Amino acid sequence: MMLETGNENVRFEPRPIDGVENPEISCPDFLVLDGQQRLTALFQALYSEKPAKTKDVRGKEIKRWYYINIENAIKLNNDREESIVGLHEDKVIRNFRNEVIGDYSTPEKEYEAGLFPLNKVFNSSDWRRSFNEYFDHNQEKSKLWDKFEGEVVKRFEQYQIPVHWSSVKDRFK
Repeated sequence: MMLETGNENVRFEPRPIDGVENPEISCPDFLVLDGQQRLTALFQALYSEKPAKTKDVRGKEIKRWYYINIENAIKLNNDREESIVGLHEDKVIRNFRNEVIGDYSTPEKEYEAGLFPLNKVFNSSDWRRSFNEYFDHNQEKSKLWDKFEGEVVKRFEQYQIPVHWSSVKDRFK
């Protein structure tokens, strides 16, 4: 829910979405009234070049990178939610003995594992180009990407978030 600003008699303190670096707007046209936490989570997971801040089951703050498993996401009758992978901020998976059982800390390791970083979803062309170069433009891998892009990436790009607007300009006179 968004609130349009502009009534000089009503002042709300604006607060940027957590994770936005150097917000330049000191007097925004709109304020988020409801949905700040959801917008923050979406921004951090889908746009930020830093890991998203979240909490573990005990309430301890942790940082995660989010990925989509490309092959799982395009399987028929598969729940796409099952394709989302959250990795620790170092992008390494360890077992209970702290032994490394999965390392996705470089783009090449992401390509090899078929893990697409969600923070590239609105600007996927560079990642796709490097993915194709990594596999030497292998036709099977290119077809896999094309299907993933059409069924998953394009849906993100075309999704419209519903917003309820309210104006404070004429209220509180």
